Amino acid sequence: MSKRSYFQRTKSIIKRLNTKPYCTFDEISAYIRKEFEYAGEFGEEDPGFSKRTFQRDIKEIYDVWGIEIVFCKKNRGYHIVKDSSYSDNSGRLFEVYEMMNALQIAEDLKDIVYFEQRQPLNTHYFDDVIAAVKRKVYLRITYCKFGAETPDDIKIAPYGLKEYRNRWYIVAKTNDKLRIYALDRIVEVRKTSERFQWDKSLDISGLYKDVFGIYIDGRQETEQVELEVSPYMSNYIRTLPLHPSQEIVKEDAQSCHVRLQLKISDELVTELLSYGRHVKVLRPRSLQKAVVKSLQESLMQYPAAGDT
Repeated sequence: MSKRSYFQRTKSIIKRLNTKPYCTFDEISAYIRKEFEYAGEFGEEDPGFSKRTFQRDIKEIYDVWGIEIVFCKKNRGYHIVKDSSYSDNSGRLFEVYEMMNALQIAEDLKDIVYFEQRQPLNTHYFDDVIAAVKRKVYLRITYCKFGAETPDDIKIAPYGLKEYRNRWYIVAKTNDKLRIYALDRIVEVRKTSERFQWDKSLDISGLYKDVFGIYIDGRQETEQVELEVSPYMSNYIRTLPLHPSQEIVKEDAQSCHVRLQLKISDELVTELLSYGRHVKVLRPRSLQKAVVKSLQESLMQYPAAGDT
């Protein structure tokens, strides 16, 4: 069976158990066959598979995606274990890979998939970065900062990849200091075989727990932020939260009050300004001042606007 058929099969297993847990092997097998027939891309290829192959698939799904599938005797079916072995990150990673796979195998995309007009994000460096993280070896990158006339040659100890606003960043250490490098600003990546000492105290997930955006300032304290959101924007904020800490503390016909626990940053101010009159900062006072200052500076660019 081809590689793309294998991916279609494992994708179908996860899809089925996400939507209907506690399926028997026969139910999963029948579902996979229907998925192949609906896709209509694999000709006469038989998607059927044995229980032995299914068990191998379960192991590979866990090894690759961190998604654990087990059989429950009580409910007489297979299900995804949604505890410490399954996270939103696992599902997000699979989602990205699924999209990339779909784009690779699809034909005549110009009338199906419509991309934003922007420069490529250098995602072809993913494999090199991931391999370096796993092997704990240095990378040498040629990196061009915004505004710089010439790129820098930098030796980095990579610890992971972070996504923010449709861009990817390498979280790394350079000269023992934490640094963030945008993938689309990298001109070249050169592999090395030189290993670095892994900093076990560095918890990237923990570092970003109270951060809005990509850049980290370890000197800042986490603050409680409260926003008043208009009814027009409340559903948008609810379905696409500003931050994982977001909670709705009050809601009526006039407004929705949202509470967040995070560090104040320029990126947060920019995000709040993008909602215009639909979002009002209630607290802290420092964030109110930052938003007002930015608005005043913007208005100063149009001194005669009110005279027209």
